Amino acid sequence: MESLGNREQVIGNFLSSAYRLFPIPCSLLLKNFFMKKKIIVLGCALAAISVILGAFGAHSLKAKLTESGLDVFKTAVQYQMYHAIAILFVAQWINELGERRARLITQLFAIGIILFSGSLYIFTIEEVFNISRTSLIGIVTPIGGVFFISAWVYACVSMLKR
Repeated sequence: MESLGNREQVIGNFLSSAYRLFPIPCSLLLKNFFMKKKIIVLGCALAAISVILGAFGAHSLKAKLTESGLDVFKTAVQYQMYHAIAILFVAQWINELGERRARLITQLFAIGIILFSGSLYIFTIEEVFNISRTSLIGIVTPIGGVFFISAWVYACVSMLKR
């Protein structure tokens, strides 16, 4: 049985050979193949981190957080997972969106996860360690939400234009 890496090498070799025969269409296909792979890896990594943090929150933080703090942590985990799945959908739509648009939508979702979910994670860490809350964290969360909304709107507009 072929290993996963070997299978990718075979596909890459096939696409490279096809490129020599049909340079214009195959160059787009080859480019999209590698971009799609990167987007899928990012989406899977963010989803896995979401599951890990969710399990950590359910088992380790339950006793250390107030109910309100636990709700904030759950919201961070849920939004991270929703948008990790959205990134996986972007990878599937790369041919319809085009590489440039798919990359931008992915970046908007990733930045949204970092700012929105990340600020909520920091907010709960501050509660666990009894650190005084900084006002900057409260400002960052809605900015992350704006990135999420921007990604969704840009994805919609991009699909309508194609």
